[in-house]
Amino acid sequence: MAYLFEEIPFEENQRKQNSAADEVKFYLDVNYAEKLVLKDVAKEFGVHPNYMTRIFHEKFGISPKKYLMDLKLKKACYLLTTTSLSIGVIAGSLGFDDQLAFSRIFRKEFGEAPSKYRKKE
Repeated sequence: MAYLFEEIPFEENQRKQNSAADEVKFYLDVNYAEKLVLKDVAKEFGVHPNYMTRIFHEKFGISPKKYLMDLKLKKACYLLTTTSLSIGVIAGSLGFDDQLAFSRIFRKEFGEAPSKYRKKE
């Protein structure tokens, strides 16, 4: 599990000065391995999903949904190249419903299956 959280800044002083978009980003950074629904994330912050998406996009230039998927795929690449965990375990640890769904998304993003990506690295 340490692999999954090593890049997350946990400085409480800094978090208090952050905007709502920063708070949402931090929430996604910490909880990305869960099966998050952005509607529920917005509810957690007491805002409308459209508002959350707009402020997030204005601040970071990417939608929260795309940010979350990019984060999951980045972690998947890291785990594929640095561990011998099975693809199914990696998919499950990143909140994907199953290995097939993960493999489809991975292939769409990188143009190859996770197993092929692992072998070339």
